[in-house]
Amino acid sequence: MTSIFKKELPIIAKILTAFILFGWSLSVQAADLKVVTDHKTYRVGDIVTARILLSSADRSANALSGVLSFPTDKLQVVSLSKVGSIINMWVKDPNFSNLTGQVSFEGVILNPGFTGSAGQVILVNLKAKKTGTAMLTFAAGSILANDGQGTSILGGLGQASFTIGQAVEAPVPAVAAKTPALPVINSPTHPDQTKWFNNQYPEFTWKFTNDITSINFSLDDKKGSSLSDKSKGLVNNYSHNQALADGRWYFHLKFKNKSGWSPIANYLINIDTIPPEVLSIEEVKLPAETNKARFAMSAFDSLSGVDHFSLQIDQSELQTLNSTTTATTTLVTFDTPNLITGEHSLLVQAVDKAGNIASQQISFTINGPETFWDRLIRNLDIIGPIILLLLILILISVWIWQRTNLLKDRISKGVQRTEENLHKAFDLIHQDLRDQIELLSEAKTKRRLTLVERKIMKTLQTDLAEAEKFIKKDIENIEKQIEK
Repeated sequence: MTSIFKKELPIIAKILTAFILFGWSLSVQAADLKVVTDHKTYRVGDIVTARILLSSADRSANALSGVLSFPTDKLQVVSLSKVGSIINMWVKDPNFSNLTGQVSFEGVILNPGFTGSAGQVILVNLKAKKTGTAMLTFAAGSILANDGQGTSILGGLGQASFTIGQAVEAPVPAVAAKTPALPVINSPTHPDQTKWFNNQYPEFTWKFTNDITSINFSLDDKKGSSLSDKSKGLVNNYSHNQALADGRWYFHLKFKNKSGWSPIANYLINIDTIPPEVLSIEEVKLPAETNKARFAMSAFDSLSGVDHFSLQIDQSELQTLNSTTTATTTLVTFDTPNLITGEHSLLVQAVDKAGNIASQQISFTINGPETFWDRLIRNLDIIGPIILLLLILILISVWIWQRTNLLKDRISKGVQRTEENLHKAFDLIHQDLRDQIELLSEAKTKRRLTLVERKIMKTLQTDLAEAEKFIKKDIENIEKQIEK
């Protein structure tokens, strides 16, 4: 038996060596999803913070997903946090269900990916509901390598367990019921704790009752900071006069009356003053000749995230493309309306959730089929001046025609007045001549007229007839000229 073992020993050694080497090569290429908690024991009512971590020491990871299960009778999720995550493009935003007891996530780590031992993916905050042992396990998980082929490098899925004990009720001092209630903090500059703002100078206000004797407050980047018992006076507001850095800040406030200090109230403000980074604006080739263009745009914002894109083609109105993603990197595809052939410009604005704007402008060409209107607009710089000159000539002609009619109307009215005055003057002269002729005629009935008087009477009669004829003819000629 011993001799047989000695004969087989080299073969067994080779198999073991190969197995060890093969196992080692697998281990250095594997990546794990882990879940860890801060403590091993909690009490009912405590908040359990579980961190989901990625460990990939030897291979660069590019994408991962997972489903974390928890016992619904002992735990319930109160919130999820992506702050500090190695994921910078979420394919599926982290979400949870307290009904099914699952937390799911799916995201991408942009090039060059992640290599390390403890890359934080998300934080899961759970509330302990019932005593006993609670287990956090992965129901599913996936890790892909950053090799351009999506090679799976998942090595293992971790788990975490901890004990939940009975809650310990602290003794309540006799004066505790009389201490001030939790202060209520408001901020006119940052009115919503869930939103981001680009104001670096926050202001806070609060109200207090007449029994308050001391007030203390502070502003820092820690959620659970404590406050000393030193009073800062009976003030009802605070303005921070120095610019705060971008990020999350907390304002802490407590009141004191004769029975003691109130609990500390905390107010969160989110500050983001840096515009997004427009990563790319790329024209996507359309399958057929068309008068449209298609663009793929991406933008990145590490704090508040990209809210939407605003676009402007040439001199048209700015239009908004809303984004449904809440990831820091946002991808949008946009098709232009039908455009005329030739050069055009595209202005892209990436707006983050704090209102900061990053702009970029590019030029592009439309090579679609040319229509009649395209040719008209393209040649407008040539025929435009000619059309303008014709319009000017038409306007001048209309103006001259109107002025001529107006002048003619004025002349007509002037001639009419002259005619009326002429009639009046002639009537006066005509009447005088007739009066003179009648005087001579009356004298003739009484006596014999002298030779001179007879000549005068004959001359007056002749001149009167000739004057009537000439006046009538001249008036008729004037009227004919006016009618022309």
